[in-house]
Amino acid sequence: MPPATTFVTASTGLAAAALGGTTLNAFAGVGRADGGREAMQRAAARPEAAGRWRRASALIVDEVGPTFSLNRMELGPL
Repeated sequence: MPPATTFVTASTGLAAAALGGTTLNAFAGVGRADGGREAMQRAAARPEAAGRWRRASALIVDEVGPTFSLNRMELGPL
């Protein structure tokens, strides 16, 4: 996978550091995800974050189970 378009993420900073990646929240541009759904959508729409999504041909997410179950229940469809 090309490094310029492949992003490695994890749900925790410790796991992300071990993989040489970043947290999924940092990749998405939502930081600590404070402020609810609308705030996260605005944050993710910022040019820097939106650009990462556009460049990504592959998104690797370690520890996806806890991330999916918690965030999906809170956010619903985006």
